[in-house]
Amino acid sequence: MVSCGKKATVHIKAINTVTGEPYAGLAYGITATSSGFNGEKKVFEETGTLDANGEAYVSVRVKTGRTYSVGTSKPPNMCYDKSIQYTFGKEDLPNLDFQFEYAECANFNLEIHNVNCQGPSDTFTYKRKWLNGDDQGIFQTQTGCYNFAGNFIQLPIGSYKYEWEVTRSGVTTFHDSLFSLSENQYYTFVLNY
Repeated sequence: MVSCGKKATVHIKAINTVTGEPYAGLAYGITATSSGFNGEKKVFEETGTLDANGEAYVSVRVKTGRTYSVGTSKPPNMCYDKSIQYTFGKEDLPNLDFQFEYAECANFNLEIHNVNCQGPSDTFTYKRKWLNGDDQGIFQTQTGCYNFAGNFIQLPIGSYKYEWEVTRSGVTTFHDSLFSLSENQYYTFVLNY
């Protein structure tokens, strides 16, 4: 008995996670994978490009026993992609809305200077958070007369927050600072504590 499958509409959307702007013209593809006596078989069900709104509505016949994958090409100069590929099957009907999020790169450098060093018992704890995405950062702790001069690295565009606390002579103070990065920008954040 051969199943004809159930016709469904797949909604694909690609946006900039920071600005919300759509990515028009990106290529998309939907593949179907099935297993049989001859191993796994993968075929393209549909391909195309996203419209001016960064979207596509694609009609697909979803069959039992197959796994479907949907993906888009990446825009140029990407430092962040929330989803490379989604998978779905007949059990996921009718919820076939897939949003791909991307963000371009900026160039970032961090410098840290203990400008008021009291000695080896100074404690400095800090972290960087990306406010537009899912990177909440990890606290790092340094002691003594800590100084750091890094190299430029690429980060996704958007808003960031540095949080830090300083303990000297048994007194702890808390600080934070916000900054934003735009595409291809070179920015050095100097943290004096």
